[in-house]
Amino acid sequence: MIGMGSDDGRRYVIATAIAQYTNAPQWDRPGLVESRRQIIALFTGVLGYRHVSDLGLNPTRAQLTGQLRSFCRSPQRRPDDLLV
Repeated sequence: MIGMGSDDGRRYVIATAIAQYTNAPQWDRPGLVESRRQIIALFTGVLGYRHVSDLGLNPTRAQLTGQLRSFCRSPQRRPDDLLV
């Protein structure tokens, strides 16, 4: 895999999408569900990233920022890690 060697930074992908809006159904974008799946497949397959998100679809702002903050501040992170 690309970038997974001990000398390279580790590569992570966190992917989510807001495909459904409870208070504004006219903004719903059901096609984003498949787009998210394709992005995860591309990054974890061809590009060698590791998918690390439990966000799934339609996270709240608090869930999104909380998980990103938690991931980035983890003592397991290294300066050469890459996150998309």
